[in-house]
Amino acid sequence: MTQSTSVYTRIILISGIFLGVFLLGRLTLLVIYNPSFSELGIWEILFSFVHGIRFDASISITFLGIPFMLMMIPHVWASSRYWQGLISWYAYVVLVGFIFLGIGDLIYFGFVQRHAGPEVTLMTGDMELMFDMLLNEHRYKLIGFFLAILGGAIFWARLFKSKISLPEKIWTRYVSISVMFLLIIIIGRGGLQYKPARIADAFLSGSTASGYLTLNGPFAIFHSARGTRPVTKHFMPMTEAISLVREKITSPNEKYVDDHYPLLRSSAPSFKQSGNKPNIVIFMLESVDAIHLDTFRKQKGLSPYSVTPNIDAMIQQGRLFTRFYAAGMRSMDGIAGVLASVPTLPGMPYIGTGMAQNRLSYLAEFAKQQSYQTLFIQSSNRGSFRLDSVAKKAGFNIYLGAEDIPPAHKDAPAKKQWGVWDYSTFMEAHRQFAKQENPFLGFIFSSSTHNPWRVPDSRWQKFSEDTEHNKYLNSLYYADWALGEFMAAAKKHGYYENTIFLITGDHTSGFEQKPNHIPDRYHIPLLIVGPSIKPGIDSRLGSQLDITPTILDMAHWKTTHSSVGRSLFDNTDLNSRSVFSTNGNIIDIMTKNNWLSHNLHRRLDLQIQDKLTSAEMLEKQIQAIHQVVMMGMLENRIYQDKTRLSQLR
Repeated sequence: MTQSTSVYTRIILISGIFLGVFLLGRLTLLVIYNPSFSELGIWEILFSFVHGIRFDASISITFLGIPFMLMMIPHVWASSRYWQGLISWYAYVVLVGFIFLGIGDLIYFGFVQRHAGPEVTLMTGDMELMFDMLLNEHRYKLIGFFLAILGGAIFWARLFKSKISLPEKIWTRYVSISVMFLLIIIIGRGGLQYKPARIADAFLSGSTASGYLTLNGPFAIFHSARGTRPVTKHFMPMTEAISLVREKITSPNEKYVDDHYPLLRSSAPSFKQSGNKPNIVIFMLESVDAIHLDTFRKQKGLSPYSVTPNIDAMIQQGRLFTRFYAAGMRSMDGIAGVLASVPTLPGMPYIGTGMAQNRLSYLAEFAKQQSYQTLFIQSSNRGSFRLDSVAKKAGFNIYLGAEDIPPAHKDAPAKKQWGVWDYSTFMEAHRQFAKQENPFLGFIFSSSTHNPWRVPDSRWQKFSEDTEHNKYLNSLYYADWALGEFMAAAKKHGYYENTIFLITGDHTSGFEQKPNHIPDRYHIPLLIVGPSIKPGIDSRLGSQLDITPTILDMAHWKTTHSSVGRSLFDNTDLNSRSVFSTNGNIIDIMTKNNWLSHNLHRRLDLQIQDKLTSAEMLEKQIQAIHQVVMMGMLENRIYQDKTRLSQLR
């Protein structure tokens, strides 16, 4: 006779396996990314591991709670091998799913120094690309994963082959189910507290590093994917919040025109511009951060990489903003910041997944008001992250993706993962710009410096490709060369002299960052080159949210706009400038010598060096900006409709 196993034993065993897998994942995270947790002492690490069980158990019981109850149904057929086996195999499928998400999250952590969040829903817009990467770049890892699944399935079958025994007395079974039901509710909620556990509750200690070590990937992904509902917070009277925000973003030459739209203001440019209407070209380079440009490395006393000779040469001709920061950690954060001057707030959808339903203050629409042609050219496929729809909504007349760009390299494949080569993209942009009769606004989004960091051939393999960082440096070397070729073509054709070029990144690369040093997380370059731009190094604070008001100022476009930023050429009170950036559910604010991280529930990491600045002041700025922008998004009061705007003008 086959030995039977108590149903309670099986439930405990399955639960133990799940918790053991999460424990192993947390330990792996700590070992691989140890520098990110170097600030934690041994007791803080132990606290994170113990506290993490709350989130491990919560996400596990969310998927296993009802199946566990079904295992305990008080009827004879419920103890059959078929019924119990079906539930056991369901648990194995869930376990495999959790492991898959955990591995993906572990890899993702290396790029943004946090667990995956709302961007998971964004990635579904490029599933073809994701599968292509899995089947090509990671095919052997994928094969290994499937072999491990197969081996695990054999082990699972042997582990749970015995027959299940249920309590003989019917009343005992009903009591057990009732107790199980209560446990499911308590564990699934993460405890007996008033509200169910969510991502923010992982940061109880006030440490960002501890919170990330506490969380697990599946919990963060699940609650982010289901939680694109806005985080509504009312921290202060709205009039006070609006006043605080306006104090930080308003230039002296701006005037607010409609109190129903608290960010809406008219501008009278103060920048001294001469000549005809300038063309505007924005290069948003994928994953290009400040630390890899030799000009920045020299400032920090670091050895040069010599992979950006063209950009470094252009710095001598233009204005380099050395304390410029991304609006977030993902490309879509950067696109929303540059093209619409709005941040992606915790709980809100990205610009390609719902944000664009709002009336936003788009840079391309302002250009069209000035009779500019508007062009959006990106290296990836047309529909990548829905940028085709974003570009159309944002006011671009011409939109080109990888399918529209002919190859420029003779011997290299026409396309690589994430799109065509930068040289092909930049040369097509040049061809488009060269044939324009009216002034134009061009936005170019590159991709060659995206993982897996390929280059067309060995000419750009400056470093041996034995590390991911070296591969990235080679791809940056190639992108810089392609940019230099574009500039040479623009000069040869003649439109260079009447064009203002803005060269920046979408977000940082993740390499060479100091763990838990907030400014490093977002530090990207901004170089502006063009007529009337005085060359030099500028150390004032700025971010992608400042680009739209800066262009309005430089190009002398008189218009009414809503921007969560101000012109970089506004010289009033430079020491009071601040930068507002988001990273998943965390909001960071940076001033000249201070920074603070906040998750809308509590302060996390901070650095206060100015005697006149306090954590309370920075916290209040975060709360005010979040409150005003969130209200504007929820009530569609960021920007006016065209009819009302014409009345105001």
